[in-house]
Amino acid sequence: MQQLELILQQEKASLAAIKTSIAETAKGLQEIKDRPPQVATRLAEAKSQLEDTSAQLKLPLRADEGPVMSEARRWAQETRYQALRSEIAALDQELLSQPDRRKLLEARLDNATAQAERPRKRVKTLEELIARKRQEEADQALADAEATRREVAGNHPLVIRLAQENADLSEEIAATASSMKTLTDQMEQVKQLARQIEEDFNSARESVEIGGLSHELGQMLLQRSQSLP
Repeated sequence: MQQLELILQQEKASLAAIKTSIAETAKGLQEIKDRPPQVATRLAEAKSQLEDTSAQLKLPLRADEGPVMSEARRWAQETRYQALRSEIAALDQELLSQPDRRKLLEARLDNATAQAERPRKRVKTLEELIARKRQEEADQALADAEATRREVAGNHPLVIRLAQENADLSEEIAATASSMKTLTDQMEQVKQLARQIEEDFNSARESVEIGGLSHELGQMLLQRSQSLP
């Protein structure tokens, strides 16, 4: 039993690491999906600022400024001009590379999701096996205690009392094992429901991004939220 529990903990740790990778990749993928509008807005601002800076560089030196101040102002304008050109080039490159980076993260996400399936199945199998063995051990302890209670019938009252206490403890252990199995089953149902809701949410978010929130979609999301325990 201890060996099984050790293996279970190792599989859970492996699954947790993969889930962390999935969450981080999904976050990065969503950030990439959200970036184009932000980049487009900043591009428009930067290009407008570049035009203004270029126009200022073409102006003659101000007569009310000394040569040192005029030269410092021009250096600042030239530095800003070059910085804006670099930023615009970087933003253009980001937009151009966005489809490839999105495909790469989608592939990573699919791969990590597939990798999670094996440890998830192993965790489920091990949990069921451990729960079954615990129940078997509890049932056997209960049967042994009952047999002992029958054997000591008619013996000294102290012996009978100890046998009864042993039987009561065995019954408590059996009940606990049964409760743990029920709890494990309930947790699995909750996990399945959570995964389904997450899938529905991702699908709904894509639908909203494309065409807005319809009445039917809103009702579906409401029903899903009400189904949570």
